[in-house]
Amino acid sequence: MAAVGQLRIARIVERLRTVAADLSGYAPDDLVETSTFLDLGFDSLFLTQLASAFQGEYGVKITFRQLFDELPTLRALAEHLDAALPSDTAAVPAPGAAMAAPVDAISGEGVVADRVPVAEPMPAPVSAGLAAMSATVSAGPAAGGLQGVMAQQLALMSQQIQLLQAMKAGGTSAAMPVARAVMPVAQPVPAVPAAAQPALDVAAATDVKPADDKPAMPKGFGPQVGREERVLTRRQREHIARLTARYNARTARSKQHVQAHRAHHADPRTAAGFNRLWKEMVYPIVIEGSRGCRLRDIDGNEYIDILNGFGPNFLGHSPSFISDALKAQLDKGIEVGPQTPLAGEAAQLFCELTGMDRVSWVNTGSEAVQAAIRLARTYTGRNKIVVFSGDYHGNFDEVLVRVTKNAKGERRTFPLAPGIPFRAVEDVIVLDYGEDESLDIIRQHAGDIAAVLVEPVQSRRPDFQPHEFLKKLRTLTEDAGIVLVFDEVITGFRIRPGGAQEYYGIQADLATYGKIIGGGMPIGVVAGRARFMDTFDGGQWQYGDDSFPSAGVTFFAGTFVRHPLAIAAVHAALKYIKAQGPSLQETVNKRTTRFATELNTFFKERGLKIHIPHFASQMFIRVQEEGELATLLFFHLRARGIHVLENFPSYMTAAHTDEDVDAIIAAFKDSVLEMQADGLLPAAPETAKAIPWRRTLPLTDAQREVWFASQMGDMASCAFNESDSVRIDGPLDADRFVAAVRTALGEQEAFRYRFDADGQMQWVDEDATFEIGFTDLSALDESERKQRVDAVLEQEALTPFDLEHGPLVRAQLLKLAADAHLFVVYCHHIVFDGYSADVLMGRIADVYASDAGVDAASGDRIVPFSVYAHRVGDGAAPARDAALRYWRGVYDTLPPPLELPTDRPRTALPSHRGATLHHVLDAELSHSLRGTAKALKTSLNVVLLSAFQSLLSRLGGQEDLVVGVPVAGQAHTGLETVGYCVNALPVRAATMHDKSFATLASETQRNLFDAFEHQDASLGQVVNALSVPREPGRLPLVEAIFNYSGYFAKLDLGGCQVETHENPRRAIYFDMFFNIIESRGGSLVIDWDYASDLFDAETISRWTGHYVELLRGVVADSAQSIGDLPLVAEAEASAAFAGWGR
Repeated sequence: MAAVGQLRIARIVERLRTVAADLSGYAPDDLVETSTFLDLGFDSLFLTQLASAFQGEYGVKITFRQLFDELPTLRALAEHLDAALPSDTAAVPAPGAAMAAPVDAISGEGVVADRVPVAEPMPAPVSAGLAAMSATVSAGPAAGGLQGVMAQQLALMSQQIQLLQAMKAGGTSAAMPVARAVMPVAQPVPAVPAAAQPALDVAAATDVKPADDKPAMPKGFGPQVGREERVLTRRQREHIARLTARYNARTARSKQHVQAHRAHHADPRTAAGFNRLWKEMVYPIVIEGSRGCRLRDIDGNEYIDILNGFGPNFLGHSPSFISDALKAQLDKGIEVGPQTPLAGEAAQLFCELTGMDRVSWVNTGSEAVQAAIRLARTYTGRNKIVVFSGDYHGNFDEVLVRVTKNAKGERRTFPLAPGIPFRAVEDVIVLDYGEDESLDIIRQHAGDIAAVLVEPVQSRRPDFQPHEFLKKLRTLTEDAGIVLVFDEVITGFRIRPGGAQEYYGIQADLATYGKIIGGGMPIGVVAGRARFMDTFDGGQWQYGDDSFPSAGVTFFAGTFVRHPLAIAAVHAALKYIKAQGPSLQETVNKRTTRFATELNTFFKERGLKIHIPHFASQMFIRVQEEGELATLLFFHLRARGIHVLENFPSYMTAAHTDEDVDAIIAAFKDSVLEMQADGLLPAAPETAKAIPWRRTLPLTDAQREVWFASQMGDMASCAFNESDSVRIDGPLDADRFVAAVRTALGEQEAFRYRFDADGQMQWVDEDATFEIGFTDLSALDESERKQRVDAVLEQEALTPFDLEHGPLVRAQLLKLAADAHLFVVYCHHIVFDGYSADVLMGRIADVYASDAGVDAASGDRIVPFSVYAHRVGDGAAPARDAALRYWRGVYDTLPPPLELPTDRPRTALPSHRGATLHHVLDAELSHSLRGTAKALKTSLNVVLLSAFQSLLSRLGGQEDLVVGVPVAGQAHTGLETVGYCVNALPVRAATMHDKSFATLASETQRNLFDAFEHQDASLGQVVNALSVPREPGRLPLVEAIFNYSGYFAKLDLGGCQVETHENPRRAIYFDMFFNIIESRGGSLVIDWDYASDLFDAETISRWTGHYVELLRGVVADSAQSIGDLPLVAEAEASAAFAGWGR
């Protein structure tokens, strides 16, 4: 029986293949059963149609999602159907499913118009024969294996022969229509060789299959959701990450708006252009205001608009004369139903400008086309309509069509979208625009054709203007009694007041209009010669005689036609256009030509397959570069303030100035240069003129604070020299390690930054190189080796970085012995922080290991710093405002400055000289502190911070103080990056000496949590918001920093022992920076950086001892009051007391 099952699956596959081939226009042999539907080129729109067809074929529910994911191949789907269908069901269409149906065909370049068959009773012999076949197959022999299968097949063949004989005798057609036809199957028709067509990007009306090439499925209106893995370079990935961050930051409220309303607002625009790679940018910009050629979105950004409402805003957004007309009509009323006084005046003015005889108002261009088709059919008594591939005539069923052409030149018309029945398009013939062969087909079938619809200048091919073809078409239709309809919804009033008809010198019988004359209001117009237009109202008649509406009429009406507001806008627009004369269009057309010419020259010089064809003020940005990444050009333009959409025409307007055109051109050029720099567009040819381009980025607020502080002198700059040393013991491959360091440094965007002299912008030096020093100290004795290492660290600590010219990172490897090395890295804090050090060390380890065959994909997770910068930039304003409200509440009254006993008085200008005290807590105390933290139901960090607060309170005698606590912006944003992302939170503590330490720890934990939730404002922003008074020589609000961190857990150099520590400081910005680090072995290490202008080393050493003893007191009894916690060991205290007694 297994063979029987496989045979049934094979039959199901063949049937599925037939249906898919018939619907897609593919040859069946091209549909490999194991290829996924996505690999075959089927998009989401087509898969929706295909799922519906398969479901109708077998009566088993099949969804688009299944074809995309669970059942992605013909074979998988066949196996699913085999399992779902009853075991005795033949692998043929279920009762009521579609059978092959006769098709009316037009040979040659014509369209095969599918006709859904009507159910007719079958002759008795045929009906009986089918029943007998069914019974015989169902009750076939029960023999198993191949013998049974052969017996069934022989019986089936016998019945088929009998059936064919009966059909022949009865004179019936071999094709038997049934009541439920889901997918008619085309029959072969004689074909004329296909006429050559230029390659173009049309409105999904044509799907031509060349003789030897597999056709690409037409792109649908639905989102593209391909799931294939794309291989991107690191630069391409980083480019998308940067662009996404910049785009999201600029349009954050638009994104939030779309997401908030997606559940109840079914808007196709919100998914247009969907791509998994840039899913986070797929949303429309939400606009709240406009004027002239500019838009303003809900984030407050301004855009120069070249989409212009898809065409209607030729006069600009909200021109004053339109607004005034609408306001005046609003004051009068907006009566729907009665005749508005301006309707007749506007019609007369319209006819005067266009040369038409009569006008009828409707609501949209689509309605106008629909009305014109009905009028033509009424006038001629014929049904068929001719349209041309690449035309767009609106959004109703009959004009949403596509045509397929196979290798033999046979063509068929299909609905373009799911939900459009085949019957709706069976009278539509799609021909090739501008081809004489199309004229031959029209001539051959003239007796059946009511109208030829033509978009005289196609919206997506404005450069194609076939004058001679249109003249021949005019003559042909006139001779054949076919109504010629010009669709001038876009071209009307654009090239000249008389539109394309005036431009070509051709008078159409009917024309449809819209867009421009509405001035932004919804409007549609059907206009034409009186003998045709009379079909709407019966024609001319007058009062006082026996005249009457004598012309045959059809029905076309609507509730909102002649809407008073729309007619008022039309009337005002027509008066303005008349008053301006032809110079109105001429000026805009010249500006458009300059724009397109300059950019087309630029694209050619850059070696790109991008072109902007245009007709009058109508343009189409044609991107023909291979791959999807090129379409990011449109996101770049929007990010630069140009409102435009992919795959839609663009338009210049009377509101655009030369300065606007220059700004748009600059945005295009800058976008292209950035995309070429990162490999999203092909590189310019070597012969192209070099155009300098820099990746620039404003400094974050936190970076700006560091930049200003660094300008106070070399020592102030050295205060921001961040550094680490890594002791490596083991068989390190030094050359490989150095190479890994060079690679890891070069990958980080932040290390390539250079800062402008005014501290406002940073730019990426793409030519930066990273030299890693190597010094062999292994031949020196231990004492001399230590001196050399100390000298290196001293020199690095006291060497400022050049922020303007770079480099901003210095690294070297010192060889201490055969199997011992010291890696030393120094970076300026403006591009580096503690979290960055962990990221960098981990990346170095991964690259080092990758040479040994280990995957080094960790670099994929690291994003450029600019992604972080955009995330915390203007787009984060709401969170920043909320944070500042919180901090204003915390500091409704300001605490006094921290007053610690200093060894020397402060000076008005601090020297920023500093030093570091290093101390290791014993393992027993470190272990005990963890136990105490657990008992207090808090973290070790909180216990250590509370102890530091207690120490400062005891030393200074203050019970209200502030300690800065650094937090990593990377962790807050979820971004793995290298750069300056740290923020110091000003944590306030009430340290009354009679308060128990446990209570302080509980309060500190709560304060920390609250601060963490409000870290979106930098310390400088908080200080400014609080208007903290400034004192010479002192920092406002925060002068002491507490930082708790872990060891570099990611630094694994396989086979080597690694120990890391921060290098001693020789310069410091704050009065003190108290670091406590959890080492790899679990011990706690204190690195206390301090201002040596204020404190002696002995003082800091003594205070360190106090801190350690205070910790021991906490371990002994955390319920003790802060004032009772010990600061010195009991033995030391006793000795001191005895000494005082003497």
